[in-house]
Amino acid sequence: MPDTTFNPGTVITSAWLNEVNDFVHAKTNVAAIRALNEAGPGRLATLGYTTAGDGGHGLYWKDAADTTSVDNNITVIVTAFGERYKLFISGPFLDIRQCGVDTTGTTGATDALVAADVVAQALKLELLISGRPWLDKQLTLSAPTTWRFVGNHNSG
Repeated sequence: MPDTTFNPGTVITSAWLNEVNDFVHAKTNVAAIRALNEAGPGRLATLGYTTAGDGGHGLYWKDAADTTSVDNNITVIVTAFGERYKLFISGPFLDIRQCGVDTTGTTGATDALVAADVVAQALKLELLISGRPWLDKQLTLSAPTTWRFVGNHNSG
């Protein structure tokens, strides 16, 4: 980036600030990423998957070269503008909270768990299970799969 001189009255654009600061923009949740209807920044951080503080927060990077990947609700989020944001995964686990799985036990989680397991298998990651996801229907998994449970799982 070339040197920049600012004179009184110079308008500093967000594009310039992003480049200078390697800035990460915050969004409340994954739905807020999907709702972007204009060109977005290079990186976005969410405060949760569904709601801020639900444990599903994540860092997403824009893959400007990708124009065809389908939104899978987990690792690829497509904006209303058509841009693809990819979940940054830094370790050997995929956390179910970053996959939209309700871990409070109040909403059925079977379909979301199966979707998370499919993505984890494709990426050769362990699925990190926390909280109390409610299996509201029969759960059928394809082998090989690896789930790691964290926290206290006693029922009483």
